[in-house]
Amino acid sequence: MFARLTAAVLFLFMIIAGPGYASELDDGVAAYQRRDFQQAFQLFSKGAEKGDSQAQYNLAVLYANGQGTAADPEKALHWYRTSADRGNVLAQYNLGTMFERGAGVEKNPEEAVKWYQMAADQGFAKAQCNLGTMNEYGKGVPVNYYEALKWYGTAANQGLAEGQYRLGLMFQAGKGAFPSDQEAGIWFQKAAKQGHAKAQHNLAALYANGKGVAKSDPDAYAWFSAAVANGDKASSKELDLLTARMTPEEIAKGKNKAEAILKAERK
Repeated sequence: MFARLTAAVLFLFMIIAGPGYASELDDGVAAYQRRDFQQAFQLFSKGAEKGDSQAQYNLAVLYANGQGTAADPEKALHWYRTSADRGNVLAQYNLGTMFERGAGVEKNPEEAVKWYQMAADQGFAKAQCNLGTMNEYGKGVPVNYYEALKWYGTAANQGLAEGQYRLGLMFQAGKGAFPSDQEAGIWFQKAAKQGHAKAQHNLAALYANGKGVAKSDPDAYAWFSAAVANGDKASSKELDLLTARMTPEEIAKGKNKAEAILKAERK
């Protein structure tokens, strides 16, 4: 999972090129995009040795994924750390992930919190969400629901679906705030509209039970159906139980709503 994650975020911020090395870095990106990983490795290595934090980050990813060179977790860690020390937010985030999961390093939740905090302070939503999780469950820091709520909220307000979902859970459980199904529903819906399957499941349950929202079996049917389509197995059983109490007209209405939801997700 870590390898897929790092590959996915490799070139999100290529505009952050080191002064004087943009052309070299751009050439490395072009090589990577045409899958000439050896050429990319050579170019990123040159930039990394010159102190370009983005080249250092990209070089770390190549070492982590074994692209253009043999996979080497120790060298990946070295270049992530070097880039992170220069303020590269993706390197900071990936270091946090490595230390939290024990991916290529020994698990160290305190070290994970340190790097997540650095990336979160720079506004990186995924790091903010992960920092919220560390505070909620007391990983590397004492349990602190207020801090968890703050960081989930910060990530959620940037549009991160996972942050919105977790913020909804906090309000539903009354962690760091008064329990509020209504507030939970607001955040579940924001995440659900982005295709977050668990948020879709939870929103459907609110509609099915009339908690925080007006009771609506067609809406519950639609969101359970969307959750099933997005891989949430628990929603399949809930959908069957719900369907048993619905009229044919309500089921037809729910199917139409589900089609609209899934169509919107594909746009």
